[in-house]
Amino acid sequence: MTFGREPTIDKRPWIAPSCGVPIVHQIRYVCDLKDSAISKVSSMAWQEYARREGCRYILWSPDELDTLVQKYARPDIVEFYKGVKFIAQRVDIARFIVLHAYGGIYADLHVFPNRDRYPQVPLGLCAGPCRPGSRRDEWAIDVIVAARGNSILRWIVENMIKVTEETNGIGSY
Repeated sequence: MTFGREPTIDKRPWIAPSCGVPIVHQIRYVCDLKDSAISKVSSMAWQEYARREGCRYILWSPDELDTLVQKYARPDIVEFYKGVKFIAQRVDIARFIVLHAYGGIYADLHVFPNRDRYPQVPLGLCAGPCRPGSRRDEWAIDVIVAARGNSILRWIVENMIKVTEETNGIGSY
């Protein structure tokens, strides 16, 4: 992702009610993922991590995500979320909205916890070999740790909108 400018702070509310405890979030959006063996094992592993660390665990359904986006995102972000061409893009958008609203850890359903503890930081992305045979690590959004209300999360979504508009809906943000 290319960052063209520094994030600006929008004073409009985009934050869900305070939760009080760290949360582990996963998203079940693609129908075949919810039933796959790897997603079930990933979900169980993250639930165990959450239990061990005293966190809440939320496996977001499509309806729950749609409700969250409708309730807490600005109208332009809601329109963008509803209008993307691919479900994977919708999940990419939703992960940042969920973390902005609640904070915590987001993990894709094909990822497993590989640390004893993920510290709560303002914003942390994972880095790892993203291509078979790659000798260098690349940034990925499979696991994200973020503080609730982090303005960079909103800025990322705003840049997703910009890149998607510039590439007629098929751009890689």
